[in-house]
Amino acid sequence: MLFIQDKEMNKSNELKIKQMKTKTLKELVEEVKEKKVRNIPTFNQEIDQFLNGGISLGEITQIVGFPGSGKSQLCMQIACNVQLPEEIGGLNSESIYYDSYSQFCISRVQRMAECICASYPEYKLNVKEILEKIHVYQPHDIVSLCSSLLSINNKLNKVKVIIIDSIPTFYKKAMCNDTIRLAALHRIIQILSIYSNKYYLSVVIVNHLTTKKINSNYTSIDYTQSAPFLTYFLRNGGVIFTSYIKNSIFLYQIESKYKAIIQTTTRLQNGNISFEITEDGFR
Repeated sequence: MLFIQDKEMNKSNELKIKQMKTKTLKELVEEVKEKKVRNIPTFNQEIDQFLNGGISLGEITQIVGFPGSGKSQLCMQIACNVQLPEEIGGLNSESIYYDSYSQFCISRVQRMAECICASYPEYKLNVKEILEKIHVYQPHDIVSLCSSLLSINNKLNKVKVIIIDSIPTFYKKAMCNDTIRLAALHRIIQILSIYSNKYYLSVVIVNHLTTKKINSNYTSIDYTQSAPFLTYFLRNGGVIFTSYIKNSIFLYQIESKYKAIIQTTTRLQNGNISFEITEDGFR
């Protein structure tokens, strides 16, 4: 069970304590110069432009949407693209992919890898090597996901993106009470935040939308229970996610057309973007 609170959760606390080192302003400026601005491209030009090159390093990005909106397609594309040579916008790195459905589509990723290799023949990229650098984990619930994340601390030197597809599915699978599940969820977000800073990597979390009905005059002084209810779409995770997530990408489909709305903590205006899911991948 989760009594990661005793033994394994203490490991996460140790990680956090080790991160708390005092730095001078000069050291921080030098760090920024060394890191530069390097992101993971998505292969959608508008998304990449809005996000200054793609999925940010050192931050947690949330991909949200209903089933069939393209969330896993984008995740698989990111897992491939992080391996691109630096000369063409990649990071020449590896990825860790947490699959909650136990149905990771190898053939789909292989097709994406084949397209990348064909597009950049001068770099002599290899499909087999691309597949080998995507490390897939399939823990059975939120508790085992937490344990697994603690165990990979010493395996992240070559990794530049951790993808979790998806948090709500891992959460629902847990055969334990809500207190334990929420504790595991909160610990997971903390661990991912530590890793993103310690190793300067991207964290991508897939989240789902849920519905909530609220009385239409809920805030009115004339409140009545008979008033009609309005239906709102909300992200799972609530306040547990809010303070950690820097960027959110909302994917949806209207009349067979795919759209993305991007929200960031650094821009006042949201990006409203079109994208496609082709035979070759996310575009």
